[in-house]
Amino acid sequence: MTDSLDNTIPSVPTVPAVRAVLPFDNLRNSLEMSLSRLITQGQSADARAGMILSTNIAMLGALVATVSASKVELLSPIAWACAMLAFMGGAISIAQVAYAAFPRSARGSETVLFFGALAHSSHEAYNAKMRSMQADEYIDDLTHQCHSVAHIVNLKFRSVRSAFILLFAAIIPWMGAIAGVSKHF
Repeated sequence: MTDSLDNTIPSVPTVPAVRAVLPFDNLRNSLEMSLSRLITQGQSADARAGMILSTNIAMLGALVATVSASKVELLSPIAWACAMLAFMGGAISIAQVAYAAFPRSARGSETVLFFGALAHSSHEAYNAKMRSMQADEYIDDLTHQCHSVAHIVNLKFRSVRSAFILLFAAIIPWMGAIAGVSKHF
């Protein structure tokens, strides 16, 4: 005798997906918050870049001071190789930090949100632009600025990450160079 049990899960009625349009105030607030967060992330990258720059300058300064105070003619090829690797790593790391520090903004956009466009117009022109702006135009400006700032922040973080990797890669040859050079004081 076999029992016939139905092992199927009863189907749940599906609700058709309703695509609701976000109300203007919610969309505007969301975009303004996103823009603010993106700007904060850019500032975070700048703070990290400052730490990397300071560390590189200290390392390179110590390296140059140590090498110049030593009897250079007595340095081993390994000490020279370590010094050169440390110097190149630090110098390239500084270049990456410099690349991260300079903002790259798209030219030609007529935004009402950032200082570049504001500075090139009179108060009266800016006031007239703001008072005549349609809600859709403001949302378009916000989405454009969010996209532009996200691109800039992405470039900053990639450059800062590269600078950080180069800094850490330069530490080992730097220590070797300092150790190798300090033997000849």
